Amino acid sequence: MSNYAILGAGGQARETADFADTLPDFLAVDLALAPSNPAFRTVSISEPSTSDRDVPVVAAIGAPGARRELVSRWPGHRYAKIISRHAYIAADVEIGPGCIVAPGSVIMTGVRLGPHTLVNAGATIGHGTILEEYATLGPGAHVGGDSHIGAGTYIALGAAVSHKIEIGAGAVVGAGAVVLENLAGGALYVGAPARRARSQEGWLHAL
Repeated sequence: MSNYAILGAGGQARETADFADTLPDFLAVDLALAPSNPAFRTVSISEPSTSDRDVPVVAAIGAPGARRELVSRWPGHRYAKIISRHAYIAADVEIGPGCIVAPGSVIMTGVRLGPHTLVNAGATIGHGTILEEYATLGPGAHVGGDSHIGAGTYIALGAAVSHKIEIGAGAVVGAGAVVLENLAGGALYVGAPARRARSQEGWLHAL
């Protein structure tokens, strides 16, 4: 990948820059929150130059609500895809704009990734599964085949979702949880099997 930039400057942004084929042109952040010694050039997320806003970007932050906020604040309209060469992706997988696929992930045939989805290191997605926009798989999360993961859903580190499961928009599946039945959106689920723990107001904004 050449000529791209990253929205964000935290750990997810550093990881993404590390496994991309080339280094980003810049990081776009709130300048007041920019690292004191940034490894890359930083620009204002709200007021980039005309040339910077024409660079394709990805939003590299783990929480889907925060990722959507970054995208909404960026005045440009071009989005990159960052896909590690150390991921396995079947030939017919559909990957939307702004997606990030990390090393060690496995995405099987017939999968569709909506815009700005994030598949972290070692996550797997079974055949025919759909991840709607901004859905997020944490490191080592596993989703079985023919499942449907709603927009803004966050499936945390090491969680497992069985085959043919539907999870509603904005749900949060806790670390190590095991999902054996459909889950409504707007709630946090934990345990094995996963059970509703509490309501989730809006999409997850912080990990």
